[in-house]
Amino acid sequence: METKKEIWIEQTLSSVNDLKHVAISSKLSQRLADIPREYSLLNQRIPMKAVWLAAASIALLLTMNILSVRRVKKQSITQETSIYSDYFSYTEILE
Repeated sequence: METKKEIWIEQTLSSVNDLKHVAISSKLSQRLADIPREYSLLNQRIPMKAVWLAAASIALLLTMNILSVRRVKKQSITQETSIYSDYFSYTEILE
């Protein structure tokens, strides 16, 4: 005796027997024919000039970021010390 699962599998497999092929329109077949078989873009190489230009621009960007972070850090330290010195300047008067 077959189980419910086996019956369901048989029904599913037999359902594809009645399918019929659909004819392809001429427009669709033309569009498919227009698609190139291989993309030549994958075989092309990037010029070394472009690679070096990209590397130089990345290096320049990193350098500018590092310099700006250092400058901001230096300014914040001097600003903090000036704030503290102004705030505690009354202690110098008392001495």
